[in-house]
Amino acid sequence: MTSIFPFVELLLKNMIKESGMTENEMILQILEAGVGKKPDDSIWNPL
Repeated sequence: MTSIFPFVELLLKNMIKESGMTENEMILQILEAGVGKKPDDSIWNPL
């Protein structure tokens, strides 16, 4: 399973580059698509 991580990372980096978004914007968009609503501050858990 871990052997696919480098490929997935490369794929995500290319998607981010082609989209013109920042990494954070892409992550939030993926979260929104997966959950069905825009993430708000409640998703963050300070360390």
